[in-house]
Amino acid sequence: MEEALAQAVTLARVSAQSLPKMTALLADARLYHDAGASEAQELACLCATLVTYLRALDEGGLAPEQALPEIRLALACDTDQFLSIAKLRAARMLVARIAAACGAEAALGAVRLHATTSQRMMARRNPYVNLLRTVMACSAAVIGGADSITVLPFTWVRGKPDSLARRLARNIQIILQEESALGRVMDPAGGSGYVEELTRALAQKAWGLFQEIEKAGGMPKALESGFVQSMVAETAARRAEAVAHAAQELVGINAFPQLGENPRMTEPHPLPPEIEDPAITVEPVPLRRASEPFEILRDASLRHYDRFGARPKIFLACLGTPSDYQARVAYARQFFMAAGLVAVESDPLNTPEQVR
Repeated sequence: MEEALAQAVTLARVSAQSLPKMTALLADARLYHDAGASEAQELACLCATLVTYLRALDEGGLAPEQALPEIRLALACDTDQFLSIAKLRAARMLVARIAAACGAEAALGAVRLHATTSQRMMARRNPYVNLLRTVMACSAAVIGGADSITVLPFTWVRGKPDSLARRLARNIQIILQEESALGRVMDPAGGSGYVEELTRALAQKAWGLFQEIEKAGGMPKALESGFVQSMVAETAARRAEAVAHAAQELVGINAFPQLGENPRMTEPHPLPPEIEDPAITVEPVPLRRASEPFEILRDASLRHYDRFGARPKIFLACLGTPSDYQARVAYARQFFMAAGLVAVESDPLNTPEQVR
């Protein structure tokens, strides 16, 4: 870890002296978001990473007001628009607090915040719904004040995006900029009581979590000890439970699923190069997509179809008249369809003999 930070310090010093339009380092909290972290946890990890870099650069001879412009910040935005907007606004509040603590307020204007549409929210099944998800996330990033935005193509989690997916990802930003005119308003959420209060509460909670990471020895020690991984995993488990019980609905997955979809075929992403001798080994922070448990069930259903020519079926015994059971049948049909099961309904059953 020390060697990696030393290399980062060298790069930042060269950048500060010779490359004024370049930022050398990235304080990236997107991987924690994609692993299931809450918005406050994502911000806390961002702050802890930023402070780690500032300390290393200060020890390497770069004062905080010189070091801060060399660090770009990165967060993820998802379909929860208000929370995403508040998260980006809270990030600037927290960075301003850190800058004030180290006497670098004058450099705040040079800090750049990058936002990426979330991988966690995207689904392999019914991928066209991902277009709606990325539009919501991108608009939240604009309203929240991101300086730059990456919109992931809607087939990103299926594999290497094709030309259509890449073009649509580019056009989302153009439409929001030119047709929705979001780029013509500075701080459109400013003055909104709800957003301002949500921002304040989120920043306060994130600061408390950041202090817990600092008590654990800072970001490097917190990662080596597994403190951060455990914190994120607990939140991810709660998120997964909410999706499993439909407390959080995912359109096309556990809400309004479609079994007869025509999936877009994509090439697999190129594999990253293997690191033969890693400088440091910590417990990984894995990508946890919300829809993945349902996709595993749907894949099993598709394998059954390929083998037997039909999807797994479940029988629904409809007791009483249609007016008695239609609402429950509609719910049950969607419930089982989310797992790849086809519901087969009986005719109305009104007598014990019919039920037998």
